[in-house]
Formats: sequence, C-alpha cells, structure tokens
Amino acid sequence: MVRLSRYTHTFELDDAVALYHSLRMKPVYLNRKSYEDLQAWLAGPSCVLLENAPEGLRNEINELAKYKILTRTDDEDDRVLAFVKSKIPTPAINVCYLITSEQCNLACKYCFLGNNDSSKRRNFSLENMTKETADKAIDFFIRQIKLSGLDTENNKPIIIFYGGEPLVNYDVLIYVAEKINKMRGFEKCIKNLEMSMVSN
Repeated sequence: MVRLSRYTHTFELDDAVALYHSLRMKPVYLNRKSYEDLQAWLAGPSCVLLENAPEGLRNEINELAKYKILTRTDDEDDRVLAFVKSKIPTPAINVCYLITSEQCNLACKYCFLGNNDSSKRRNFSLENMTKETADKAIDFFIRQIKLSGLDTENNKPIIIFYGGEPLVNYDVLIYVAEKINKMRGFEKCIKNLEMSMVSN
C-alpha cells in the first residue's frame, strides 16, 4: 500500500505545497491542486501500487517515491531510518578545554565575557584551576578518548588552555603540559595529543 512516510512534512505557501522527508531533506514541490489530488488518491482504494497512480499525477508520485516521501512497503520507513543511522559516525571526544583561570590581566574591547566592563567584571569568579582539578580533568579526558574508540593517529586529541587568561595560572599550565608529555610514553591514546592556548 502506498502511503505518506511517517517522516513526511509539508509546508504550504499560497498555491505551492512543499513535501519533504525529514531524514533526507529533499523537497518536492506540488501545486495545491496536485496536492489535493494526491491526498484523494492516497485515501482511495487504488493506491496499492505506484503503477495505479492517476496519469496526471504519475510524474509527481514517482518523484515523491524517489525521495521516500511516499512509501511502498510497511518497512520502508524503518529501512530508511536504519540507513541514515548507519551513516552517523560514533560520537568521539577529542577536544578538551582547560580553563586554567577565570582571571584576566587585560580588558580588551572585544572580550565576549564582558571583561572590558567593570560592572560585569565585579561578578566574575577570580578562581584558578588547582592541580587536583587539572589531574581529574586529564584523567576524565583520557577515559573519554578511550571509550570513544577514536583513531588517535588520524584524529589527534587536543587540549586547549583557555580562560580568562590561561597564563595567569602559569604553574598549572606548565604542570599539565609536563604531565601530558610524561604520559605520552605509556598512554597510547595521547601519544599524538596536541596542546594549544588562547591567550592575549
């Protein structure tokens, strides 16, 4: 039986109706009369096969079937969903932002945190990351890399030192960099890890 896919959506504007499959996102445009004729055919007894489509609608119906907006079998939606899911890569964590300090030594005009506004600046936390927190963050990041199964040869993990101004907490920044460099020898997943810093 031919029917609209459960993933079919419509958008109507004046005399035009756009039908699209939300997993494929390729629209097919019909005029309002063709859309109404399609609805009438789908509600009738002859919509068992595409070949039974009325002559005046055959091209539109074939186009709708081509983009899976119309389904021909009960399991077609499930097969399309399985296909789309098979193309989605496994999520992988390969970036870690370490905010070593919320403090900043400047008040740049372009600061998106509002560091250039003294009233907003009063509300900032002036905390720095501790070595204990840095250790927990590194351990957590390494666990996530391992869990994701990331190919670390081709997708190099990266730690980005960020803030505020990361250099305000220079001791922890150096501590993390040295710790990572020591761990490269026995933690295979961070052998190619890159480190970078956003600084003013």
